Amino acid sequence: MQGGGHGPAAHDFGLGADQVLEAEVVTSDGRVVTASPCQHSDLFFAIRGGGGGTYGVVLSTIVKAHPTTNVAAQQLSFAPLNSSYTSDFMKAVEVVHNAYPDLSDSGLSGYGSWSIASPTPLVYNYNYTLGGPIEANFTTGFTHTLSLFGKTAEEARSLFAPIATQLAPFNGRSLFINTTYSSFPTYAAFYAALSGIASPIGTSAAIGSRLLDRKALTSRGLNETLYTIAGTPEQFTSVNIIFVGGGQVARDGDDRHSGVNPAWRTSYVHNIVARGWAPGADEATKSAVYSDITNVKARAMKDLAPDTGAYMNEVSNNNTKSLQDPHLSLCARDMLCRQGLEWADEMFKRATALIQSICGISMDDMLGNFRVSKADTILRESFTARHASGVTSGRKIRQVDCVEASRVLKAAVRQMFLHWPAMSCIPHGESRR
Repeated sequence: MQGGGHGPAAHDFGLGADQVLEAEVVTSDGRVVTASPCQHSDLFFAIRGGGGGTYGVVLSTIVKAHPTTNVAAQQLSFAPLNSSYTSDFMKAVEVVHNAYPDLSDSGLSGYGSWSIASPTPLVYNYNYTLGGPIEANFTTGFTHTLSLFGKTAEEARSLFAPIATQLAPFNGRSLFINTTYSSFPTYAAFYAALSGIASPIGTSAAIGSRLLDRKALTSRGLNETLYTIAGTPEQFTSVNIIFVGGGQVARDGDDRHSGVNPAWRTSYVHNIVARGWAPGADEATKSAVYSDITNVKARAMKDLAPDTGAYMNEVSNNNTKSLQDPHLSLCARDMLCRQGLEWADEMFKRATALIQSICGISMDDMLGNFRVSKADTILRESFTARHASGVTSGRKIRQVDCVEASRVLKAAVRQMFLHWPAMSCIPHGESRR
């Protein structure tokens, strides 16, 4: 919850962190305080998305309560009839990914997974006469379960119809496709039947992830990225689709007390790619897997979605370059400002006003859109150094040396204006490079 917290209800009610109204927290100096929008608001901001255990020990929380509702569900699975149809399988995977943003905007959300060579079967051969799965024989396959809150199964079927039409030519010719729709009277009934699955624990694997926005999911480059993260059959790569963005997750971006990575607010899919190794594998084997996940597969996702980021609770701990994501300079500023450092707040207010008057864009747009930004570089380097020293993981952010932070921030702003003539301004609204 403190890092964000996704679940089947996130699209309709928001991330776990956004449910917190108040928390009882033990701080690093041993005090028990109440963090809320009115008390210790800086700590309240930090624990609502800034990372579990990073800023204090949370003893209890008061969270929002939502009325239950009926839930409609769709279960889709498909697999190639034989290995010669892998290209059609990958095309179908792309078709579904392309559709996710519009499906989300219509109310659908859920979870899925796919692989071109899963260690265990992913898709079951379905016998319509017997009314159930009869054989688990597809290790290359795709499956997802989507939910639609407060609607009927027929409404879910209607919303998915355009995608079903695109998939229909593959069915029986190159792919086995099975789709079912069902209804549940309550969220609890839906969760127990289709979502409350206990995952295995104690497994060894390397993972990489990326938050994917509409631009990434509908990009021409998506196909190449999907092939890259699929890997080769010998790699036994698994891809997990966390399709819970949009909806309330996006709307909660207006909450000024949210410390959640802002990339969540514009993304529809949190995509996780994973590879494991056999028990007793040597270090060279493990290192090769980590390198593939970090430098090939996660890098491909980052190239596809350069303007988003990763979800801290399910990100590669082997990827130090994740510290250089575009949002981090803004996060560094936000964290400093929200620690009650009035000088930082005032400094950025003045800088923002000047930037607005000169260039006609906001501070956030300036930091994100300038091709060359000395200020952005300094802030990122400062944040990276702070993270490497352990300040942002394991010790409360208040322990940042305020004098040093002030010097770094002032130097950043000073450099920003010193290098103003050298900055190449991208017109407002143009895509970042």
